[in-house]
Amino acid sequence: MNRIKFTELCFETAQILHLTDAENFSNGEVVTVDDIDIQFIQDEKNSNLARLFLELGELNEVDKVEVYESLFSIQLMMEGEVDGQFVLDNLHDRMMFVVRLPLSDQTEASQLASVINLFLQQVMEWRSTILAGYLFEDEFDEQDTNHSSALQRQTTQIVTSLA
Repeated sequence: MNRIKFTELCFETAQILHLTDAENFSNGEVVTVDDIDIQFIQDEKNSNLARLFLELGELNEVDKVEVYESLFSIQLMMEGEVDGQFVLDNLHDRMMFVVRLPLSDQTEASQLASVINLFLQQVMEWRSTILAGYLFEDEFDEQDTNHSSALQRQTTQIVTSLA
């Protein structure tokens, strides 16, 4: 997918997601959706891949090891289904979830918006379950939503359809 097509796809996706800063999103800048910082950038080596960065939050210093263990366990369970990984953003001292998404010239903005929405829901669920009480100042709303498996299956199906 060439850069112009990618930028157009991002702009249309941002409009579907009702982002007020659609231009920033389409330029690969960080935008905030439902209190989650996200960034979507095209892979420099493979133009048919993009990376979606989703902010999980800043961790309490005392609990980092316990949270890392939980997140890495989840990462292992997702292996082979979702091309994603948990990473520490040292610059901002926060945890991120980064997922690689396949793209093609046939990828539609509505498909991409659905995938991004599913990952946003997943981050909100992680914040309200496994990360609840571990995030700095626990600024996120706590919701009792435990539907990880369904989200994971749905996300896998939609990500597969992007290519």
